[in-house]
Amino acid sequence: MEIHIDNETKLKLHGLHQHCVKLRKNDKNRKLIDLLGKLEFNQVAIFVKSISRCTALCKLLTEQGFTAIEIHREISQEKRFLYF
Repeated sequence: MEIHIDNETKLKLHGLHQHCVKLRKNDKNRKLIDLLGKLEFNQVAIFVKSISRCTALCKLLTEQGFTAIEIHREISQEKRFLYF
């Protein structure tokens, strides 16, 4: 199923900013920590490819002093509700 929207402004969420940086795999964590240290934000959603990457990134962010939670298909709905 495809949905076409003629006016792209309808897709934008007010107050939402997206940052995308193409990097080599080895540089991603360092750049992410750098960006999070420089940007002002209330909440951030970071999308990754795998559960193992999600878990590792959550651990890294926590070790770097950021509050982080992981949400993926193996986290029960009940536990997700506890987060929010």
